[in-house]
Amino acid sequence: MLHDLTITEDFRCFKKDDKFEFRPGINFLVGDQGCGKSTLIQLIRSTISPLQKQRCKITADPITCLSKDFEKDNPRIQKDLDESNQDRFNIGLRSIFSSHGEVVMAFIRPLKRIKEPTMLLVDEPDMALSIRSIFEMIRIFESIVEQKGQVIAAIHNPLLIQDRDVLSVADRKWMPGNEFIEKMKMEKK
Repeated sequence: MLHDLTITEDFRCFKKDDKFEFRPGINFLVGDQGCGKSTLIQLIRSTISPLQKQRCKITADPITCLSKDFEKDNPRIQKDLDESNQDRFNIGLRSIFSSHGEVVMAFIRPLKRIKEPTMLLVDEPDMALSIRSIFEMIRIFESIVEQKGQVIAAIHNPLLIQDRDVLSVADRKWMPGNEFIEKMKMEKK
């Protein structure tokens, strides 16, 4: 389980010594476009891969990690629908004819079968989902947490933000989701 992440060198919108604290359970990263949500996900991923340059240090307990970037790795493109992914995610080539949201849910639904502590690291899983699918995704995330897992997701959908605490990446702090929504309404570009 990820406890915190500290930036060790200036990188994109982050400065050396910026620190982010993560909580057990569901961690929704929120903020306007360009505030660093995807970059933060990328930095967490970089600590998992010995091949990537380390630009941060983390405090974490050992845990299985599953990661998917729904923004950059569009699940409707052919390369993501090869045979190995079909087996793992139980989807078929018919998915290239499905809506983006249907294909995203084809990746999300099998996660409810997780039976061991797992950290799910996802970037913008909500971007193409219907209201019904948003609520289904929340239930699946909660099932991961029930297995002593952790979810870290960069999101935008107000249904996910309201009535829960969220990690505002631009503010570098946790805040009530409704407060974050009100703040966004008041800010001018």
